[in-house]
Amino acid sequence: FILYRTATFAARRQGGAVQSISAEHDKTCLLRFFGYLQRTNRIPEGHPLLYINFLLRADLGDLVQAYALWLQNTQKLKFSSIANYLNGIVSLVQYAYANLEPPEAVLNSDPNPLAQIINLRGQSEKASKTQQMYEQRVGGWLTWEDVQKARQRCLEKLGTIGRGSLNEKRSVLRDAAAISLLSLIPPDRVGCIRKLRLYHTLKKK
Repeated sequence: FILYRTATFAARRQGGAVQSISAEHDKTCLLRFFGYLQRTNRIPEGHPLLYINFLLRADLGDLVQAYALWLQNTQKLKFSSIANYLNGIVSLVQYAYANLEPPEAVLNSDPNPLAQIINLRGQSEKASKTQQMYEQRVGGWLTWEDVQKARQRCLEKLGTIGRGSLNEKRSVLRDAAAISLLSLIPPDRVGCIRKLRLYHTLKKK
């Protein structure tokens, strides 16, 4: 699965390759789901061991729905976290459908288990947006005005570093570059920053 998700070319995969950390996250989401089935004694008969072919079951959508409810009501997770976990399961089910030849009856059911899990993910994402509207923000965030003040202080410190050591200068310069990049031209996605490479995705114009 990791190779399938990260390979540049994969004829059975829709979409481009992802970073290995994303594929590992998807795998972890599946293991969490399997752990839930074991912990709550919900492993269906005929599957004493949980392998990836478990994802070809006709009742997978019902099992994942029960998992989502358990995450919400027992584990008290936010809807954003539930959506994140379900997204990983969607990726694994798509892989299983593309490579393990699921039964025709499963594929032709309406909606099929994959479509059901995609529905659950969408419902979690919608509930997350509503939840965020009423959340009280406590710590870990700044107003945009404070961000600009922090950038200005960082640039002032860079201008007064003077005779500091090379490591000190490099550290202050790194901070100034990072906060300027994030506050002057904030990216639309975190991945835009993570994938920056000098002279490759980051070019002087």
